[in-house]
Amino acid sequence: MSRLRNACDSEGTRIYLPRLRFRASGRMEPVGRMSDRKKSPIRPSRLTDAASIAKIQIDAWRQAYADIISKEFLSQMDYDEKTRRWERNLSGNQASTIVYDGEESILGWASYGESRDQDFQGTEIWAIYVTPQAWGQGIGRRLVDFIHSEPATATSSIVWVLKENKNARRFYNSLGFIPDGKEKLIEIGGDSLPEVRYQRSC
Repeated sequence: MSRLRNACDSEGTRIYLPRLRFRASGRMEPVGRMSDRKKSPIRPSRLTDAASIAKIQIDAWRQAYADIISKEFLSQMDYDEKTRRWERNLSGNQASTIVYDGEESILGWASYGESRDQDFQGTEIWAIYVTPQAWGQGIGRRLVDFIHSEPATATSSIVWVLKENKNARRFYNSLGFIPDGKEKLIEIGGDSLPEVRYQRSC
C-alpha cells in the first residue's frame, strides 16, 4: 500500500505527496517506496544542487528585481560565489531546502523553516525562486503546496516580500497569503528597501 499522505493544495484540491523525514544529520529524505518518490518532481536538496540553486537565484533576481534593485548590484552577482555560499548552506541545517527537479535540470527551489520573527509562531518561507524560463508553469505554487503538506510545517506560515515586487505579492495573494501589517527595511546593494510580511493560516 502506498505510503503517500493526502493534503489540500492552495485551491482546496486533494493532492498526494510523499512524506519526508529528518535524519540525525538534519537532512530530509523521502519515506516510502521508490515508486512513490517518483510521483513528485519535488525532492530534498542535495549538496550537488548548489550550482543549480545559485544560478536560479541569480537569474530570477536579475529578471524579477530589474526595476527594484540596483542594476549595478544585480550585474555584479557572481555565480561561483553564490554556489560556494549555497554549498555552505546545504551543509548545515539552518533551513530545509527542496527543489523542483525537471527532466533535465532543476527548475525551482524553496527554503523554509521555523519563523525567525519573535511575534509569530509557525513556518517561515525564507525564499522561493523559479528559473525565469519556467515562470507561469505553476512550479512556485507546487513548492508552496508541498511545504504546507508536511506535518512539521502544516501550520500558519509567513513570507517577507519586497514591497515593490507586485508580481510576488499577487502570487502570494493567489495562494491565500494576506499582508498582516508588519513591515521592515532590508539592505540590498546599498539601498534600504521596504518589505511587507504576508501570512497564511493553514
